[in-house]
Amino acid sequence: MLADVLVRAVETAVGAHLRKRDFDRRLRAATERAVDRFRDRHLSVDRELTLFLLDDAPVLDLPSVGEALRQLVLYPARSEDQASQDFAQVLRRFAPAVNEERVDRALQELVRCLRDELQHLPELQPSFALMYQQQQLEVLRATARPTSPSQSDRSSRHNLPHRTYHRLVGRATELELVLKRMRPEDRTWVVVIDGIGGVGKTSLALEAAYQLIDGDPGQRQFDAAIWVSAKQTLLTAHGINTRQPELAVLRDLFTVMGSVLGRGELIQMPFREQRAVIGELLSGDTRVLLVLDNLETVDDDEIAAFLRDLPQPTKAIVTSRHRLDVAYSLRLSGLPVDEAAQLIAAQADQRDLVLSQAEASALTRKTGGIPLAIVWSLSLMNLGHSVESVLRRLGSGHSDIAAFCFRESVRALEGTEALWVLAAIAMFEDPVDRTLLGRAAGLGEDVVARDDGIQTLIQLSLIDLRAGMFTLLPLTRTYVERLLDEQPDLRDRVRAAWLTTMLEVAAQYRLPDPSWRDLTRLRSLGPHLHVAYGWARDSGQVHHALALAGAVLADLDAVGRWDDLLATCAEVESYASSTAADDLVLHTGWYQNWIYAQRGEFDQAWLALDRVSHLPTTPEERLRHQVCCAQTCRREGRHKEAAAHLDQAQALVPDLTTPAASGLVAHLTFEAGKLARDLGDWDAAERAFRETSRVFDPEAVTRALADGETPTYDPEWAVRVLGNLGVVEHRRDNLASASALLQRAVDFTREHGSASNLATLLIRLADVQLDQGRVHEAAQTLGEATRLAGRLGMREEERAGERLTLKHRALGGAAAPEGGSGSTSTG
Repeated sequence: MLADVLVRAVETAVGAHLRKRDFDRRLRAATERAVDRFRDRHLSVDRELTLFLLDDAPVLDLPSVGEALRQLVLYPARSEDQASQDFAQVLRRFAPAVNEERVDRALQELVRCLRDELQHLPELQPSFALMYQQQQLEVLRATARPTSPSQSDRSSRHNLPHRTYHRLVGRATELELVLKRMRPEDRTWVVVIDGIGGVGKTSLALEAAYQLIDGDPGQRQFDAAIWVSAKQTLLTAHGINTRQPELAVLRDLFTVMGSVLGRGELIQMPFREQRAVIGELLSGDTRVLLVLDNLETVDDDEIAAFLRDLPQPTKAIVTSRHRLDVAYSLRLSGLPVDEAAQLIAAQADQRDLVLSQAEASALTRKTGGIPLAIVWSLSLMNLGHSVESVLRRLGSGHSDIAAFCFRESVRALEGTEALWVLAAIAMFEDPVDRTLLGRAAGLGEDVVARDDGIQTLIQLSLIDLRAGMFTLLPLTRTYVERLLDEQPDLRDRVRAAWLTTMLEVAAQYRLPDPSWRDLTRLRSLGPHLHVAYGWARDSGQVHHALALAGAVLADLDAVGRWDDLLATCAEVESYASSTAADDLVLHTGWYQNWIYAQRGEFDQAWLALDRVSHLPTTPEERLRHQVCCAQTCRREGRHKEAAAHLDQAQALVPDLTTPAASGLVAHLTFEAGKLARDLGDWDAAERAFRETSRVFDPEAVTRALADGETPTYDPEWAVRVLGNLGVVEHRRDNLASASALLQRAVDFTREHGSASNLATLLIRLADVQLDQGRVHEAAQTLGEATRLAGRLGMREEERAGERLTLKHRALGGAAAPEGGSGSTSTG
């Protein structure tokens, strides 16, 4: 049968060293499919000849016919005429009446069917790649106009594909960098452009190649450019299509190079002779640029070795989804927002599509600025899909674009710790640091496994690394989230490790007390804690949500999101009440009291205290509650009632037994100092603040942080002491001392403190600067203070800002800041 004949003929062609044990079976099956396809297609065209070839005569079983077909399928450029004659000659022996036109038509259809099936066999792909390259060159030769020697000198030799874009949008910086590295004086010989699929690697490489060979001989950088693509898939609006790669082994590269450089005889040479000729060509007078596209699909170490040893003056540009250790690497990520908007506008205009600004912004956000995702999305819209359906598809993780970009890379991670790391990073909506990521992946303190996994993901272009933080592009995230839905065991394992990690982090920030809480780190951890809290709440895991709540509230306070803080307090209070978590109910009540009092909303402040007044049971809780009452009375101007509450708190001091007792007493003394300050008793205020500083010691805190040690107490309490001592010095007209104390407090708070404390300190500092005659500096300080106070709704600071604004104008300030005179004693 024909299958047996072709199996023997093709096996001889590919050689024993390329054949695998199941090659015979796969080749036979492909041949039989091709014959069946030929029968189905040609029976309606020429029933008589089709039946004659397949059923009525032994023509296709002859070895000479099998060899002729093999030549036609694999080497058409070399043997088409002779093989066609051999086939027709044998056929006429059995059917002399069949005319030549019918034979040619049947032969072409049979060969087409055989090629369609056989080209998918890995062993035959190099032969088909060579065949397609030869066909392209023949077309180029046939269509090329004859040129004079002078014209030939002016033109460069290349086989670069046509640009698929009218104008390359964005990538100006990256393009300039590639062009710079390709200059003769630059010592770089290979530039590897890497990144996820669809990020624009091929377009950047193609544009660079065209610019490098453009111009007159004396101006262009290269005389010849050779393009070879190992790309196996293409994405269109209709789906992912497979294509025949041109590059599988180093010999394929040599063959294309020989064709472009006018040495077509390389095809017939043994490999060793090819290598020698290529070495001479590349080290000669012709400056050659190699461009290897999609090299990650090629499994041939000889190609990497060849690139490492490129002879001068040859250089190469390589694109790959995987980071390669060859020479200079340039990683591409999504386009910046403005460049993505330009691409959307240009592509929409080409397709006569009109997108609103909101729709274009949503498309930028969903695609993460990935150019192919943008083009693919607009192509779908051009086919009639609505903007809404395309955006939904982008966010589902089931789209063709997600599969095209990530499927093969993620498949390579199965069963590895790198997959745990990838799953863990999908749990974080914001960039995450290396330490937290390793713990969330369940790798604990195994830094080697963590770093190996991260390295693998970076090499596969699956994660982004910026300023020491790791994150996912939106498309990557949706794909990984879909993967986790499909692999619940992996999802549950990583989510458990992630939640455990976040609970451990949250334990450091549980309740608002004077003990050490690293607010600097909390600013980076805050977004992760919010995500964990939201997930636990929405999943019905109230006990975990409450364990995370203290840290979430601390973060909202530190960054000054007081509206969100009040809403979250109410939510947490409700959950805590339903589970009898009285300590958390109590602390959320104190939080709300403090914020409402800061805002001058005293009715709400007292309601918050009244709701929890029955809960304090220990001496520590009762003392703190009395201090909250004293603070609220002081802010209202009810100084005698404030003093009475402080006396009640003082009476509880002998009953304190906890290790934090000294901090609570210092808190009480500090509030007594603020009451003396508001009453204008500067000596009593200073004594109280100095006594407080023995516990909340600014110098001890400064030394501890400088030495990398953990302070005993929250640095912000020490800063509050400095700020209030600054107020006392100001009232005594010691302006230089007041300015130094307040400036030190401001600098410290910017790094370690909360937004509300910063607003108060800036108001006080601006007042001192005005009294010092530093009008311009005061305007800047006051502007920042009033903006912060306005955002937080701090009524007392806002009123102080208005007074200082009038004072600033009276002193001849050119432009009054937003807000701001008179003396201030805020906080």
